[in-house]
Amino acid sequence: MMMLPALFVLIVLCMIVWQQMANNAPAKTAHKEKRKAIPQTAHDILDERYANSEISREEYLATLEDIETNWQRR
Repeated sequence: MMMLPALFVLIVLCMIVWQQMANNAPAKTAHKEKRKAIPQTAHDILDERYANSEISREEYLATLEDIETNWQRR
C-alpha cells in the first residue's frame, strides 16, 4: 500500500521535469534565429541555398565562379 503514494509522487515529479524541459525548447529556437541575423558572406548564402536544394549544382558552380572572380577584382 505504501508503494502507491510513492509511485504517484514519482509520476508527478516526472511530469514537472518534462514540463520544464518543454518550456526551455523555444529559447533554443530563438537562439538559432538570432544567430541567423548575423550578416553572411555571399559564399555562405550560396552554400546554404545549395544545401537546402534551392539551386542546382550547375547554378551553384556558376555562381561560385562569379563570386570568386568578383572577389579577385577587389
